[in-house]
Amino acid sequence: MKGRCRTVILILSGLVAAACLLAALLRPREPVYQGKALSDWLEEVNRAGSLNKTGPASNAIRAMGTNALPFLLAHIEHEEPALKIHLAKLAQKQSLIKLGFLEPDPLRCPSVWALKELGAEASPLIPDLIKLLEDDAGSTRSARSWWGGMGLWAIGAESRPALERACGSSNERVRATAASLLAWVSVRVDAWSWGWGKSPVSVRPRFRLGSVWVTEEVLEALRRGLQNKDAAIRHASADALKQLRSLGNNDQAALVVVALRDALKDEEPAVREAAANALKKIYPQAATEAGLK
Repeated sequence: MKGRCRTVILILSGLVAAACLLAALLRPREPVYQGKALSDWLEEVNRAGSLNKTGPASNAIRAMGTNALPFLLAHIEHEEPALKIHLAKLAQKQSLIKLGFLEPDPLRCPSVWALKELGAEASPLIPDLIKLLEDDAGSTRSARSWWGGMGLWAIGAESRPALERACGSSNERVRATAASLLAWVSVRVDAWSWGWGKSPVSVRPRFRLGSVWVTEEVLEALRRGLQNKDAAIRHASADALKQLRSLGNNDQAALVVVALRDALKDEEPAVREAAANALKKIYPQAATEAGLK
């Protein structure tokens, strides 16, 4: 039975490999720096093992500039075919054959890193990344939305006007994420974890982006968001705080609770409701003391 399963995986994987090869042949030519294509430089990031060793790749990305943007966006917004995802899961259950071409786009994380290296020069991609951020209609946050947010954070302050507009989204998760991103780019804190690991499919070294750290600076930025003159940003900031679920017990967290209690008197009903929901979620005792049920 195991032999038959392995044979099926090999046959289907061959078809996927052929499709990937055809797609690669039809792909436009990438920009080149010092004789190496963009994808080769991004792969060097995967192999670097440390941010201190990414200097040559950083120089290459900056030299390519805006010519690299369409290719970086293609990696960030890439969606794997359902068949490939299914085969990758099957491949991980056996250790005899490592089918590297079944690995999800290995250049996605390095592409986000590349946007960070380009900074403001990557701003032409902001409209496309906002569209990804807003791709969140399901019951759970979509991967495309998460990657769109990562790209906007990587670009930095240039994303602020677009994120401020996204705070007016009718989707709570989108506007909360937009408010959180606004806080992060406002203080420009490197709040994402960056590191290396191995692909479970190919066992090759891979650069990874991980969870976010909510620093005191970020909390302070969200507190300021609760006092913004734009009601949409106040609303979104309260939703962002609710997503955090807990703020800890430091002095900055106490100031945020005070700001949420003040927001219970906001002139906008939506802001009052969002502040009440956030307070009940992160500090039930403070919500009870404020008379919330």
